[in-house]
Order: sequence, then structure tokens, then C-alpha cells
Amino acid sequence: MGHYGQGNAWCQLVSMRFKPSCRSSAATVRDHEGMDVDLEAIQKIAVSAALDAGRYQLGRVSKTHDISSKAHANDLVTEVDTASERMIVEMLSSERQDDGILGEEGANRESATGYRWVIDPLDGTRNFITRTGNWSVLIAYCKGDEPLVGVCYDAQHDELYTAIDGQGAYLNGDKIAVSDCDDMRSALMGVTLESSALNKRKLGNLIAGMADDIGDFRRLATGNHLTYAAAGRLDCGLVLDVKAWDVMAGVVIAREAGAWVGNQHAGEFSPACTLVATPKIAEEFRRKVAAFI
Repeated sequence: MGHYGQGNAWCQLVSMRFKPSCRSSAATVRDHEGMDVDLEAIQKIAVSAALDAGRYQLGRVSKTHDISSKAHANDLVTEVDTASERMIVEMLSSERQDDGILGEEGANRESATGYRWVIDPLDGTRNFITRTGNWSVLIAYCKGDEPLVGVCYDAQHDELYTAIDGQGAYLNGDKIAVSDCDDMRSALMGVTLESSALNKRKLGNLIAGMADDIGDFRRLATGNHLTYAAAGRLDCGLVLDVKAWDVMAGVVIAREAGAWVGNQHAGEFSPACTLVATPKIAEEFRRKVAAFI
């Protein structure tokens, strides 16, 4: 158990039941010094940190919080966000002290290995505060801007999403795949955006412009948005004007579940614009979104 609460039988069962993968061979990469990095071991470290932080958050969700804003009035942070990031950084650093770290709440360390942990300790802070939607812990392990391992833990629903590049995506140890949707008119589309006035106007224009072309819309926090696409709960989605810690974990999970992931110009994903879609509607979806974003 971690430093932020008492262990209990439920916590122990969660840790035992969540098997990060069902693979037969280990995935390894090389660091700057030519040393092997075992990505299965990396995933286990990330899972342990995510479970510990998620359990801590679950115990705090009904409490009164110390709330402040960052970039704007809708960009919120609580003492739970910052405590969760400290917990995660401590755990990751105890195992991999030479890796870089980038966290939403200020953690920043240069990498001596060429690899970096990218952390959103509490994705969906407003949802967490108001108890009006999903929130999760996001941890990615990246080489440069390319995520190799992704972990998303949704403590409310007891769901752990994991993926390693080239090894498939899993939900609570069971392999997952995108939907087989082949008609945008029946597709369920997720939307996530940094909630500036400009982005909200863009979203309004997109919804109005695509009203006849899409089945329905759901607005979600980024982590659940991308993992829901991976699990086939959503068929496509737009993530607009967010940060690296919002998308890195979910991108590798969605890709490993078979999703197309890119941007509105058919290029690589970026925090500025990430599109996700089941392959059968991906190109049509991309072209439709490009007309409005």
C-alpha cells in the first residue's frame, strides 16, 4: 500500500485481480547507455502508482476541497491533485530515478535515459470536485513524444486500462478492441477540449455542422474519452487544445486496441488536436472534423 491511506481487503483484491497483460514475451527497448528497459516492468510500476493514487482519490472524493484556478477560472486544481502527483512521482522515482518526469501539477525532471514519465495525477478535476462525471489517473512512459506504455485507472468504476506498444490493450486484464462501427450516422463521438471561449465556439460550430452526420455526442475527460474509444464504447472522438499529460497514456491504449489516431490533417496526433476513430469511419470522420477545426 502507499503512503496516503490505510490498506484494506478491497485494495488488496484490486492489486491481485488487475493483471496488466496476458503476453507471452517481454517487450524491451534500449536507453541512452544501451541498457535494456523492460516495458512490462515499467507497466507494473505505473499500475502500482496509478492504483495507489486512485484509491487515495476515491477516499477523498466526498470531502471538502481546497480549490484554486491555474490558467483560467475553469482550469482547477485541488489539494488532491497535488498530493496525488507527489505520491506518483515518489513511487516512480524510487524505481526509475534517472528517467525524466513531466506532471500536470509542476513535476519536471530532465531525463538521463532518453525516457520520460508523463503524468496527469487527476484527469477530470472539475468532475472530481462536483461528482458530475468521470475522472482518472493517467501515467504514460514515453520516448521523446512517442508513448510506449499507457495506464489509465478509473477508480470510481474500478477499471484499469493498460497498454504496451505492440502488445495490445487491456481492461482489467482482458484484451479490448475498438468497435466495428462502419456508419458515422450511428457513431457515438466523444469530445474533450480545453474550455476557453474560443474552443467552446469551435465545438458549437462542429456540433451544429456535424448534426446530420453523427449519431450522438458525449463530452468526457480525456483519459476516459480515449480509453472508451479503445474499449468500443465510443466510435470516434476529438480532443482539442489540451496538454501532453492529457493524451499520452490514452493514445497508446487506443492505438493498441486498433483505433486510428491522428489529427485533422491526416498527420500525427498532438495535444493541439487528437482524433481517434474506429478504422472503418476514420477517414470520413477526419475530413468532417477538418471542415470545422
